Parts: sequence; structure tokens; C-alpha cells
Amino acid sequence: EPAARAWIAGNAAVQRELFGDRGSAWTLEEIRGFHRSPTGRRFALAAWSADRIVGALEVRMPTTDNLDLALVWLSVHPDHRKRGLGGALLREGESIAAAHGRGTLMGETEWAEGGSDEAEAFAARHGYAIGQTMIRSAMRLPADRVELETLARADDDYAVESFVDHIPE
Repeated sequence: EPAARAWIAGNAAVQRELFGDRGSAWTLEEIRGFHRSPTGRRFALAAWSADRIVGALEVRMPTTDNLDLALVWLSVHPDHRKRGLGGALLREGESIAAAHGRGTLMGETEWAEGGSDEAEAFAARHGYAIGQTMIRSAMRLPADRVELETLARADDDYAVESFVDHIPE
């Protein structure tokens, strides 16, 4: 369990570097739940420097659909980048995927507004290309109702709606 918590802490360090206190990381309990799921097979590896985890890799392969797909999640602690560790982890992920007949690999990169996406450049250096871009937006809750109403009036393309327990028709 200490190694699993260290693995998660490595990802949390990357999230803090990117997003400060708004960074997010899975808990050990959530990761355990993922690994128990019958809809995918997961492989988790760690890269160690002395007694510290400095890199993490997870390869998830769906078992009910998208059977050619492997989802690759890779994270290297900020203090241990630019030493080949990320490339070594990526090659290991590619090997795991190939050994299980997966020919399509998919990963995600993240960066904070105004920052740069170092992971995208890493992926490009290893032969990968962008397939889709998504925006990560965050709003602290509870939201200021007056501010929400002002935002809603600013653009006719959006509406602020609220509901409890179920989404209305």
C-alpha cells in the first residue's frame, strides 16, 4: 500500500505543478475500484529512483468494446524530467499494448491556461499527434448566484439551469 500511495502522490505532484491547488488526483480507493472493474484490464508500473517513485505508467485496455485500444496514462515527477524516463515508460506502455493485440494508443495531456503543454511536445517527439482538444474549466462552489446570472445574460447561446436528483426532460 505505501508504494501505491507513492504512485498516486507522483501524479498529484504533477497536478499541483500544472494547476496549483486546483489540481486533481485519484485516491487509492478510486484506483482500486478501477482495477476491480470487469470492463477493462489495467497495468500499473512505477519508475523508482532510490526509494522514491519518480514516474508512473498505467495502461488500460477495454474488454467489452474498442478492443484495439489501449489508454496510456504517463506521469513523471517534475524533478525527474528530461532524462529519458518518460520515453522509457512510454515504450513499456507500447510493449504492453502490443503484447495484448492493441494497435491504437490514446493518451491525454493537460496544461493550465496561459501555460504550455510540455506533454504534447513529448508526444510529438515520440510520433504521436493530437486527435482532439478539450477545455478544462473549473468554478468554485458554491457559485455566486449574481455572477452566474450576469454570465448567463452576457451570451444568448448559454443558459444556467439547475436541478436536484435528476435531469429534467
